[in-house]
Amino acid sequence: MGVLRPVALGPVHWAMIALALLTGGIHLYVAATTGEPAYAVLGIVLLAGLGVFFTRWFAPPLYLVGAVYVSLLLVAWVIAGQQLLALAIVDKLVQVALIVVFAYLLVIESGSASENGP
Repeated sequence: MGVLRPVALGPVHWAMIALALLTGGIHLYVAATTGEPAYAVLGIVLLAGLGVFFTRWFAPPLYLVGAVYVSLLLVAWVIAGQQLLALAIVDKLVQVALIVVFAYLLVIESGSASENGP
C-alpha cells in the first residue's frame, strides 16, 4: 500500500491548497529577504502540512491542527515585530482565510465521516 491516498479535490480544497502555498511562500520569501531562518522553518512546516493532506496519514482532525498552527503564525508575526507591513497584512488576510477554510473542511468532512460509520 502506497503512502499517497486518492483525493477528490473540490473548490474548497483548491482554495486550501492555494492559501497554504501562498502563506508558505510568503514565509519563505521573508526568510530569504531578512535572513531570519525562523520564517523558513515556519514556511516549510506549512508546506509539509499541505503534503500530509495527500497521504494516508491524513484525517479531518488535522484541519484543526492546521488552524491552530496558522493562528500561532498570526501571533508570531506580531511578537517578532516584522517590518514588512504591506506583506504582513496580505499574509495575515491569507491566514485568516485559511483558518476559515480549515474550519469549514473540518465540519464538512468530519460530518461525512460520521455519517458513513466507523
